[in-house]
Amino acid sequence: MRVPTWRETQDAYGLGPNGDGSVVMARVVGLLAVDSNQMLHAEVGSYADGERSLLVRGERLATPP
Repeated sequence: MRVPTWRETQDAYGLGPNGDGSVVMARVVGLLAVDSNQMLHAEVGSYADGERSLLVRGERLATPP
């Protein structure tokens, strides 16, 4: 997902694929309930984070103790 090229977003999500901050990108994964078409959970991370690591991070938060 493309985010604004502000200093705050560069600090939070990294400098993006070009490495110079000209295009700042975040990676987003979500859990969707298909029958009800509702987004149950979403994880937002830096562009350098892999989809798998975001899924694992989200699974830890969504799993009851």
